[in-house]
Amino acid sequence: MSVQALAKTEIKKHVGAVHTRGKLTLLQRKVANVLLLNAYNELETESRHHIRIRDLAAVAGFDSKDGVLLKESILSLMTIVIQWNALDDDEGGWEASPFLAYAKVRKGICTYGYSPELREKLYKPEIYARINLSVQREFRSGYSLALYENCIRFRKIGSTGWIELETWRDLLGVQEGTYSAFKEFRRRVLNPAIKEVNDHSDILVTLEPPKREKRRIVALKFTIKNNSQLSFDLENQPGTARYEVIVEDGKGETSPLEKRLAEFGLETTAEDIIGKYDEGRITGNLDIIEAKISRGERIESIPAIARDAIEKDYRPKRTKIEVEVEGQHVEAKKQQEAARAAREAAERKQQEEEAARNREIDTQIERLPEDVRARLGEMAARKYGQLMGGEAFEKYRDAKQKGEVPKMNEAVMQSFRRHVFESPEFVKPVQESQS
Repeated sequence: MSVQALAKTEIKKHVGAVHTRGKLTLLQRKVANVLLLNAYNELETESRHHIRIRDLAAVAGFDSKDGVLLKESILSLMTIVIQWNALDDDEGGWEASPFLAYAKVRKGICTYGYSPELREKLYKPEIYARINLSVQREFRSGYSLALYENCIRFRKIGSTGWIELETWRDLLGVQEGTYSAFKEFRRRVLNPAIKEVNDHSDILVTLEPPKREKRRIVALKFTIKNNSQLSFDLENQPGTARYEVIVEDGKGETSPLEKRLAEFGLETTAEDIIGKYDEGRITGNLDIIEAKISRGERIESIPAIARDAIEKDYRPKRTKIEVEVEGQHVEAKKQQEAARAAREAAERKQQEEEAARNREIDTQIERLPEDVRARLGEMAARKYGQLMGGEAFEKYRDAKQKGEVPKMNEAVMQSFRRHVFESPEFVKPVQESQS
């Protein structure tokens, strides 16, 4: 893939690779994204991938001539362990892998590869975030890019929910023992990252008042809104696309219900939930949780409360009479739909029979002798003139005499020919021609 194509392409990055505990610098994050995009189409079939170092540097926005630093960034991706599903609500389940399993640079070409397990995850993600490489170039801080990638998943529900402070430190790539005091963490990491995300991306993130326990800060929550102005600007720049969370089923087609569940952090259990509960129950309870978020109610964990709502069914309980009335409405609606379907079926049958009859008549007309067929045309034109006005017939007759094609709708004229063909006044000429 050329450097121009790479720079104008978006990468589908597995949410597990976004929500990681790996300590990645800005350059490492950018390099990882470029390498993944370059290899994406061949992940399933090839174990080794190749990219020119100058293309890697250009697309990553690395304009320095310090080849050693770029080499160190590639090597570091072999040593940094990526822990997947850092925000997963799946009973503590997790997976881990180095980002790169192999790397080599020779004659200006970087050859690299991923582990089989990681290749499968990256190529067939159940849920991924779209990351446009021309946009990531705008970030100048690794904390900013990490914050953006970790917030974008939640843009449609407007909040990350409460996430433990230590988890946020891991997600943003803050080294252990660095900025231990929250005041320093906020001043050195959070505030600059929030400003850069809001200045250079299509979302606006706001840090809510931290959650405290005995005066100690234990969790953070960000609210997320669309940055309409920058969103518009980005959409009008070449190679830039909106960031969004996408869910695909096994056939590669978007599943709206799975997508909705994924927006609440339930992508790993979406299939089981859909198999166990009906759509009305799922969407009704998700609507309830979304309303709670919109009202600003404090929620410890969005995935946990969403799953609990679906399992316990938070929807208001209905009385027996309400259930019976709803059942009657449902039955009436079924009967109406059945009646409509019957009418539509009857209409289709009638149209099909009429079309078949017309084809049969057209065949018979084509078999008529030329003089009889001409007489049929004259009678059809006269009938047309009687119904549509004498002027129409005069135009038709004049055109016939001059040998010009009449400017009439042939479909309309053919319908008049069929009508005349079946009329008693034309039966005798037809019988005479066939005797």
